[in-house]
Amino acid sequence: MARASQGADPELGVLRQAGQVFRYHRRCIPSGVRLKVDVAGETASLRALLYSAMQDREIAQQEAEQLLKELERVRRAAGAGASSSRAAEGSHSDLEDRLAVAVRRAEGAQTELAERERELRTATDRTSQLQRQVDTATGERDQLRIRAEAAELLVAETTRELAKLRVQGSSVDQMEMARLRTEVMVQQIRIDEIRGLVTTLGQ
Repeated sequence: MARASQGADPELGVLRQAGQVFRYHRRCIPSGVRLKVDVAGETASLRALLYSAMQDREIAQQEAEQLLKELERVRRAAGAGASSSRAAEGSHSDLEDRLAVAVRRAEGAQTELAERERELRTATDRTSQLQRQVDTATGERDQLRIRAEAAELLVAETTRELAKLRVQGSSVDQMEMARLRTEVMVQQIRIDEIRGLVTTLGQ
């Protein structure tokens, strides 16, 4: 078993850690900087690992099936040659024992690889979900920037209008000037709030 049996335990440990990468980031990284994680890169890496694990499991399954068929063939041959010499019986028994051990190992490796595949599939699904959340947050941030820019234009326009009214002197309607001042203040507060949200989403 070239891929499934050589160094199976170390590989399994590494890939289990990779399969928990989403949980690690959610647990260890402060919420304010979680969106800085390269979610797309991690998702691509996990998908590559998942594809490799699926191939390994398929190879292990094929090899286990081949060994099982060979074991059954040897057992049938041993049953058919019941009247053969004691030396031949010992040879068949030894071969049967070794094949039985190989089958158990192959089935154990197949079970471990199936577990690895499940873990990687779960981790991939979770990082994909996180990617969708990041995309949603990015879209909301862009919309907030547009709103902030619109509010800034309104403030600039209102400020210019207020300046013109001040130049006109006492003939200006004081209530209109008060309304414009209030409008400028309200829009400025809104701009500050939107900028704060943009900064938070950008982290």
